[in-house]
Amino acid sequence: VALDTSTQFGNLDFETKTAWQKNDLESFTDSDASTVNVAAADNSQFSETFSQEFLLSGDSDRLQWITGLFGYYGHAGYEPFRSLSNGVATSAINNENTTKSAAAFGEATYSVTDAFKVTLGARYTWEKRDLDIDITAASGARTLNSADTSFNETTPRVSLQYYFNDDTNVYATFSKGFKSGV
Repeated sequence: VALDTSTQFGNLDFETKTAWQKNDLESFTDSDASTVNVAAADNSQFSETFSQEFLLSGDSDRLQWITGLFGYYGHAGYEPFRSLSNGVATSAINNENTTKSAAAFGEATYSVTDAFKVTLGARYTWEKRDLDIDITAASGARTLNSADTSFNETTPRVSLQYYFNDDTNVYATFSKGFKSGV
């Protein structure tokens, strides 16, 4: 489900973007692809995500800008993923992972002349990830693992652009990216 709304306040534009998604999957796979029940996988997965973004932008004679906030929540996992051999479970894996993220950002482009533009921008991102894994072998032995970690990063952007005419321009951009992980 997604909802995108926008409105204007004088020369300011305000926009919101909201999205929610939920998935449940049940599957059974014959892993050995034979007529004999030798190896199979029984899988039950789930996921749910929600994101929200608020954007505020405006422009004047020489300045165009946008700023915003972004939030994300995701929860997913297996309950369980089972490996089967001759119809008997050889292992079962239950896992859950949760991601929470928030960001604030802004960017402005200033037209120094009609042909030359300078863009400056930055984004601050915070993210927290949690992972829980429970593995059970056919013998009953269990392995429990957990991990949680947080990340934060500020990523800048600078761009210079020159228009020779309506069809031709040249630009140089410096930007820094960020990808978190567990």
